[in-house]
Amino acid sequence: MFWLKKLLGTWVAPLPIGAGLIVAGGLVWWFASRRRWGQFLIALGVAIPLISSHRGLAETLISQLEDQHPPATSAADIDYIVVLGGGHADNPRLPWTTQLHISSQARLLESVRLHRLNEETVLVFCGPRGDRTHSHAEVLARAAESLGVGRKRMQTVPDVRDTLTEVIAVKEIVGDAPILLVTSAWHMPRAMGLAQKAGLNARAAPTDYLSPLNDFPGRMWGEFSLEGLHLTSRAWREFLGLTWSKMRGQI
Repeated sequence: MFWLKKLLGTWVAPLPIGAGLIVAGGLVWWFASRRRWGQFLIALGVAIPLISSHRGLAETLISQLEDQHPPATSAADIDYIVVLGGGHADNPRLPWTTQLHISSQARLLESVRLHRLNEETVLVFCGPRGDRTHSHAEVLARAAESLGVGRKRMQTVPDVRDTLTEVIAVKEIVGDAPILLVTSAWHMPRAMGLAQKAGLNARAAPTDYLSPLNDFPGRMWGEFSLEGLHLTSRAWREFLGLTWSKMRGQI
């Protein structure tokens, strides 16, 4: 089931769907001699990525996710700051902070900022090892250490695969203690839903905003770009993840 979810997350997106429709349309047009159907599939395959690259549409979709939880402004009365994994490059030539993917860098920075507001908090870093030298949780911890956070104020949770297993593992560590949950703003609705279902006493601390603008410039409604396609694809996958979690009763 885990690999099925990953496979769907990879292929059920505007660009691969569009490419698949173009290939299918070409096959129908050439081998089945159904030229109208073939032309329709090809046109649809071109239209889906094109529409998805519309910047105004993309910003609107991603904002529907990112605007559900406001940023955290305080860490008072918080015992733990939990950082969900976001990936890293396994390259020992690079500093720990540089090994982190952009989303992980943002999550780490936000967690350290919040920890500075209340240095009695414990940072809990999540992320699997897989076939890499260090677990993602360990890379986050070492990056935080390089930024001046004491190792005694950290815990790592490496035996996880996805957000669901992360929140379940965190629940075993923190119990009913109040926590701040740090993850990307576009991922926060699903993460908070899973956390609350798992019984965590969590408050949202979103970061890594893909659409941080307060108001969209009018020019965005006439703009088509790769950035727009990226934002739409991210929103598409996250809405798919939310639907999957709801269907399985995890939220």
